[in-house]
Amino acid sequence: MRSSSPDRWQLGLEYKHPLLTEANYLAAAILFAAREGWLGLPLGVRQSALVQAAISYRMAAMAQRMAQTGIDLGPPPARPLPLRELFLPTQKGWNHTQKEAALALARECKWGCIQTRISLGKVEYRMVVDGSGVHVLLVGEAKAVTTEVDRDPFFTALANTPISISLDAKIRNLLMT
Repeated sequence: MRSSSPDRWQLGLEYKHPLLTEANYLAAAILFAAREGWLGLPLGVRQSALVQAAISYRMAAMAQRMAQTGIDLGPPPARPLPLRELFLPTQKGWNHTQKEAALALARECKWGCIQTRISLGKVEYRMVVDGSGVHVLLVGEAKAVTTEVDRDPFFTALANTPISISLDAKIRNLLMT
């Protein structure tokens, strides 16, 4: 009997084992999908516009092949890129858009990979500790105060945290601007 309970899908998608590779997980996802069929997949999986376009094209192409109509549907849509690939840094590191999107994702998910960098000029400064925290007092202004994302913990959190469809879409939108 085929049952598409969300609980079973949740277990299937969140199972982790140190010896399983990304290819193993992808193969498992394909087998789940083949067994359940498109309509048997959870709504959260089917809701992604990128996945819908890719699956719809492949279903239509297969139907045309099976019916031997000879209709050419043209090239398939580009494969949906995982967020991890969209965050791959260049040799110079992340670009401005990637930095902003990573910061938004880390804040939204409350990951502990955000750090603040305070650049001070070559001046003397005093450190004062009181009941409200640590204060750095210096003559003039700070050169820069930047908030950034530490990449290693970011990628670890990205690999281990389920991202909702709506957050995924929001981050993709930030990365495409």
